[in-house]
Amino acid sequence: MIGPAIRYRSIRVLSCLLAAAAAAVCLGVSPASAQPAADDIVRDTTLVWPGLGLPSSVDLDATSSRDFTIPVPQGARGVVLTGQIRSAQGIGDAQVAIDDAHGRPVSSFGVSAAPGTSSPFTADLSALPVVDGAVSIRMMLRPANSPSDRCSSAPAVTLFDLATSFGIVGTAPPRTVQDFLPPVLTGMTVKVPATPTAAEQQAALDLVTAVTTHYLPAPVDVRIVASDAEPAGPPAMDDPLHRTVVITEGGDPAVTVERDGDGRRYLAISGSAQTLPQQASLFTSQTSALAQAASVTVTEPGSRAVHGTDTLTFGQLGASAQALVLGRTDAHVGFAPTAFGSPGLGAARVRLLADYTPLHPDDTASLVIESAGVVVQTLRLDESGHVDRSFDLPTQMSGRSTGITMQLTFTPRGGCTPFTAPMSFRTDPRSTVSVVAGADPRGGFASLPLAFAPSVQVALGDSDSGHLSRAAAVLQAIQRLTATPLNVVVVPPEEAASSGSGALVVADAATVEALKLSPPLSGSAESARVDLATPLSATVSGGLGSIQAFTDGGRTVVLVTASGDWAPVDRLLTYAAGLDDGWASLSGDVLVAGVDGEPATLTVRTDGSPRFLAETPTSWRRWLWLGGAALIVAAASVGATWVRRRRTAAARSRAHRDD
Repeated sequence: MIGPAIRYRSIRVLSCLLAAAAAAVCLGVSPASAQPAADDIVRDTTLVWPGLGLPSSVDLDATSSRDFTIPVPQGARGVVLTGQIRSAQGIGDAQVAIDDAHGRPVSSFGVSAAPGTSSPFTADLSALPVVDGAVSIRMMLRPANSPSDRCSSAPAVTLFDLATSFGIVGTAPPRTVQDFLPPVLTGMTVKVPATPTAAEQQAALDLVTAVTTHYLPAPVDVRIVASDAEPAGPPAMDDPLHRTVVITEGGDPAVTVERDGDGRRYLAISGSAQTLPQQASLFTSQTSALAQAASVTVTEPGSRAVHGTDTLTFGQLGASAQALVLGRTDAHVGFAPTAFGSPGLGAARVRLLADYTPLHPDDTASLVIESAGVVVQTLRLDESGHVDRSFDLPTQMSGRSTGITMQLTFTPRGGCTPFTAPMSFRTDPRSTVSVVAGADPRGGFASLPLAFAPSVQVALGDSDSGHLSRAAAVLQAIQRLTATPLNVVVVPPEEAASSGSGALVVADAATVEALKLSPPLSGSAESARVDLATPLSATVSGGLGSIQAFTDGGRTVVLVTASGDWAPVDRLLTYAAGLDDGWASLSGDVLVAGVDGEPATLTVRTDGSPRFLAETPTSWRRWLWLGGAALIVAAASVGATWVRRRRTAAARSRAHRDD
């Protein structure tokens, strides 16, 4: 018999359970959603390694291991590593072993003994624990028989076409603001009104650069579209690896998880002209992990201060190198110039501190340091076990990564045997890089992203979502070149044209002319003008679309413009984003296409100033003039043969490129 008190408690418990179930139904959540059911939808997904910010190919030898952290999404089950393996000469019978971060065996696969042949492989990683949205592995090559002379070239294999496959099971929809930046994200759609206000433009561009930075080096595709645009294909919000954000000026300031009419979740960012951009600072400050609620309001915007400096340590630059050396090994250290917070950098001096295994007097070891193909330091390693050397880099700090390559050799006394221990070498994070102020930015695509440090002004000639989307595509491409977040400031076109700050301008040819900018290529719907020492003018039916990077008033301007239809510009943006290294692959200062043409690159100013060109013989200027005319005509016409050759070469390069 059940007593009244127990019966009363049972009724209360049952009432609570029913209420919880009703609440779950109202929220569209199954009461048992904590654990995926057996009949949950399984989405089989494969992500190539470059899409996860990992190398497309990996070299392995018998002397060292390689460590990788592989991002995996929430709900991933049955993680599998796939790819191709190509063996080198003299590999013999061997296996590639995969261990976890603690050295415990996880998986392995064999290596073909035939040199130069390739074969597919599969490695089961499902036993690995997922920690902070990723699994960690250590890969090494294990020959069946160790070489008798370990100082000779070690047997090696190359893994390429690497990808991670898994099934996504029972993924819960995002419930908090924090959930909108999951461990793995392949794309984000940012919706704005058809004619976004300045505040909506600022918030949208801030979000684009913040999300791009958050997932570096993985290339997340963030796109801005008009709110009333019809989606192409199935709704993106059904994809657990995709997110949708809606930005609207008006209402209370907040970042809130909302649901559309079909019950799909999206992130709504709202506020007044003053408070809307403040809400985006939750992402630009990289503090969204604190937003563990369905709605958050930023009452005071936060930012990470960018202070120009002339000296940074390797630790501050995130630069390091370590190696186990037996025979010869190369190690590379790269420096991001944008970390110095100044667009005009000149010469650089490095003080290299490093530690290595102290040597016996009869051992032989050396260190040769190169930069830009020039040897800058050579020294013999000895029993001290320490390096402290200063040297100047042979070139000025450019817009992209600069660095040094260290060639290390070690031959132990008595030669190499299977029992010989390698020499360990590691750079000290207290090493420094010092820079001095240089000349004004030299323009051209090579000046990016440094030319946009510490901030970039963005101006749109027309306040429509199309121009905003193009500006976002450019900023995302440039942000992918640096881990230093771009500081974006939306301003009127007149202010961007007259200021001394780096600027991104998206405007038609008539607006550019009214702003009195001086791009290398200008014109109208029926003509084009190339700003050579003796200007070239040509008739081009239908006009041109172009992306240009040039100096104007002692700063760099990136101009996205069209003298006719904007379709060529959109093709250029797609083309540049699809290059192997994105905008890092662009050269010269003009990327141009005609209405019926293909992308073509021009170098108008970056390889020679107008003064230099004016002092050259007239015959040379004539040939330059004719060459410029030919290039303009080629850009306006179908350049399919050139593009096919370039794409074929790129495909061959990708097939043989190392990480």
